[in-house]
Amino acid sequence: MSFTLNGTTFVPLTATQHAQNQLVDMNNQLIAAGLPTLTASQSNALWWTLLAQGTENAMQDQALYQASLSMNPALCDDAQILNLLPTMGTQLIPAAPTSVTLSITATSAGCTIPAGSTAVFGGYLFATIQGITIGASATATVGATCTVNGPVAIAASSITSFNPTIAGVASVTNPSAGLIGRNIETVSACRTRLLAGGAMVSGLTGAITALQSLPGITSAFIWFNSSTSASLSLLGYGASLAPRSAIIFVVGDNPGGIAAAYFGYMNAPTQVGFIANQTSNYLTASTTPQAIVVNYEQAVAQVVYVQVSYVSSPAVPSNILTLIQNVITPLNGTFQIGQKMSAAPFYSAFVGFSQAQILGIALSLTGTGGPWTSTVQLNANGFASLLNANIVSVAV
Repeated sequence: MSFTLNGTTFVPLTATQHAQNQLVDMNNQLIAAGLPTLTASQSNALWWTLLAQGTENAMQDQALYQASLSMNPALCDDAQILNLLPTMGTQLIPAAPTSVTLSITATSAGCTIPAGSTAVFGGYLFATIQGITIGASATATVGATCTVNGPVAIAASSITSFNPTIAGVASVTNPSAGLIGRNIETVSACRTRLLAGGAMVSGLTGAITALQSLPGITSAFIWFNSSTSASLSLLGYGASLAPRSAIIFVVGDNPGGIAAAYFGYMNAPTQVGFIANQTSNYLTASTTPQAIVVNYEQAVAQVVYVQVSYVSSPAVPSNILTLIQNVITPLNGTFQIGQKMSAAPFYSAFVGFSQAQILGIALSLTGTGGPWTSTVQLNANGFASLLNANIVSVAV
């Protein structure tokens, strides 16, 4: 991006270019006066003065050029991206915690689980979102969220206790894997979203962004069938999407906000419940003269296997697999539902990784035995689950 000044395209100049231009102007005046001209040399004190002034001019050029880019999300600096967000009707997508559903079985005495009771997973605590009372030897479920924001990969049956312990609890576990949380959106990711139309827009992109910005929603995606006659097949979902209708998949939940967020950008009817015995959620958005139901479903964790090849060397530490896993698992929550995943984001995560030279990264949806490819396509309702047990390393 640039601009014109007096009909000439503005181009920032270097300090030397500015000094040379000033020297030419000065010599032209000396020639007009019939005086000897000056040369650019280290022995010429005036030339050093021109270089110093050229440096100041070059700095002003850079400031002016940067200012000319300030309204261009593709080219402005990171600080300016943050300045642009209010004018573009959006903000950084906030961080959100990982959530789980706890299944609790009481002893013969029964038990009461106060809201905020914390179950343990490694170094993390998951606090119950409401209080429940469980009868003698009965089992009940309650939601719990991690006490810190961000992606925490937690497999099914990973939670086994409360801390502090609660009287009358015979057992506690999480029957299914956790719904992965997210860190606050990075400026780089926000820039990409803005360039894709994720601000001050109507329609699909705006609706997805609005859903993902809701507290309690860590990821969201809307499939919309724009055809007026043909059904849209949804990979791995087992059903098709009817013409001119949409289906919403979310990770997390916010029953009070999903309908409003969706209808802020979309007016297409939503479909749900294609699969027999599937639990669906229903929301009502007030309209005139009728109420319209917004249906949505929970996305399903889809295991993604990762193979990392590195150069074998005596300098490679013995815990190299753990170090590799520590780089990859924080990527949980950064991939879109139903996305075609490539190895590129994984390579980017290893920039600056000094413990070993990374040769290759491959992905699979079938197991640690492969087949390995550079890209994998998630199911239409699938979100990537990256667990340590599914990350392998190969010394070459």
